[in-house]
Amino acid sequence: MANVMRLSTNEPEQVLLSLHDASQQLCIAVPTLRRWLREGRLAHVRCGRAVRIEATEIQRFIERNRHPATNEQKHSTSRKD
Repeated sequence: MANVMRLSTNEPEQVLLSLHDASQQLCIAVPTLRRWLREGRLAHVRCGRAVRIEATEIQRFIERNRHPATNEQKHSTSRKD
């Protein structure tokens, strides 16, 4: 089972992910995720020595770093007969 922590606040339920689970969602290695946290690229929560990342922060990170696809028609090779 995933190492997930749920916060109970007045806000909608927040899910906190371990570094292992967050790295799996992003398809990156844990050391890469730790570097990104040090660089401030991804928000996180410290619970004593434990570090957790909100599931919603993973989605925000993906949206901030999304690049639109290029127009494929530019690169197509159409032949006129």
